[in-house]
Parts: sequence; structure tokens; C-alpha cells
Amino acid sequence: MTPHEIRQQHACWYRHIEDALTHNRAGDVLLLADEAPTPSLRVDALRMASQALIKCGQPGLALEQLDAARQLAADDASILRDRADLLDRLGRHDDAPRQPWRVFLFSGHMIDAPGRATPRFPADQEASAADVLGAQLDELCMGADDRAICGGACGGDTLFAEAAVARGCRVQLHLQFSEADFLRDSVAFAGQRWVDRYHALKANPLTSIRVQTDALGPPPDDASPYERNNLWQLYTALALGADKIHFIALWNGADGAGRGGTRHMVDAVRKHAGRVFILDTRTLFDTQ
Repeated sequence: MTPHEIRQQHACWYRHIEDALTHNRAGDVLLLADEAPTPSLRVDALRMASQALIKCGQPGLALEQLDAARQLAADDASILRDRADLLDRLGRHDDAPRQPWRVFLFSGHMIDAPGRATPRFPADQEASAADVLGAQLDELCMGADDRAICGGACGGDTLFAEAAVARGCRVQLHLQFSEADFLRDSVAFAGQRWVDRYHALKANPLTSIRVQTDALGPPPDDASPYERNNLWQLYTALALGADKIHFIALWNGADGAGRGGTRHMVDAVRKHAGRVFILDTRTLFDTQ
């Protein structure tokens, strides 16, 4: 990279992290901290993530960010001061905004493309998938006090989001590409009916849609936008409370064709001790 390109990269990163702070999107700040272009910027981002998490009423996770910053800059007096202040404040967060009771996170297969050689989610199994997803959400008593986070692809994402709004739950759809590109690559191939269902979800007042590149800027050169989207969703959920996460996977247990599939999300959630519920499509769809 030329010096000019490096300055542009840093400016773009700062612009997106400042926007995330302005809108108190702690999950965005956590992901951008992971992607900080330099160690010193990562220290800055971890301190900012800590501030955002305090506002969200997550002092324990805020303390983790300051501890990570201290490992990178052990002699930074401001980090030590922030940490001491936070330790003093722990347990006194009555002014924190009201948070959802639980956070339902989802990952799962798209509907199979026409002519797929090895069936994974056949189109004629849509009703079966909807039934088992609905039964799982009912067993967990999803309701209006909860939050749901997922992608927006045809198949599992759409079925999960539809089931969530039907139960009065607010839903965030996280798209890894611009809406037009996302619809072309992840929805429209399965037919116009799925495009119409995406737009119906978008129009629902319980649904909000976030586009990765708008919120976070372009991914680093070595990053997969699909893995990044998984982590973005997970960090957004973690910012609401790791103990609140209920992760549901509509999955065949196998690795995907590329980076950032459901296995990546399952492993990432388990690393942070979220509750994981696997709906095994091999038995559900008899595609073993």
C-alpha cells in the first residue's frame, strides 16, 4: 500500500467506528476493533468499545475490552484509569437503556439452487423446515421482549425471520453486500416468491435491515465478507449480553463450500458460551 492508500484506509475505518459510536452500535465497534489497521488503533477501538458497552449496560464485556487493550499497551495510564473507573462503577447501571430479555441468533442453509448435485435444503422441504423452526421458537417461548438477528437469504434466514415477526419479536437482518447484489446472489435464484417475501419482511415495522459495507466499510483484504457477517451478527448479540444468546442452526453438520458458513458461526458462538440448538437437516429432510 502507498502512504496515501494507508491514510485513506485509516480514515475510512475511523469514519465507520465514529458512526457506530454515535449510534451506540457496540457490536459494530467490537468487529471494527478486530479489524483495526494498526495495534495503536486497536487499542483506541477497544477503549471505544468499552465505552459503548457501558452505555448498553454490559460492564463485564466492557471490562474484557479494557483488559485486551491493556495487553497491547500495558503502560497506557488512560487505560488503567478507565479500568479503575469501570471497576468502581460495576453493579451501578440503573440508567442503562432497556435491553431485550433474550437474543435469538440464527444461521442455516439457503434453499437449494435448481439442479444442485447434492441436496441440502430441497425446495419441497420448506414447510418441514418452517414447522421445526416454529416449534423450536415456541419451545423457547420467543416473544415481543426478545430480539432476533440473522441474515436475509432465501431458505433458513427468511423462515426464521418470518417466524420471529409472527411472534412479535424485533428482527435485524444483516446483509453482507449491497441490497441489490445480495438479492441477486442469495435470494432471487430461488424464484420471485422469495424476493417478495424479503420485501415483505423489509416492510414490516418489526424488521430493520443493516448492510455490512454501509455500517463497517469494506472488509480487510484478507477477510471473507461471509465470515465477517457471522461475526458482526454475533458481536451485535454479545453486546446485548452473552448470557442472553440462544443460537439456532438449521444445518447438516458439514463444512460449507467456502469460508463463513454455518459451521463457522456454530464454532464462534460456542467459543462465547452461547446456548446452541442444532436442527439437523440430514434427519429432517432425509438428505444423508
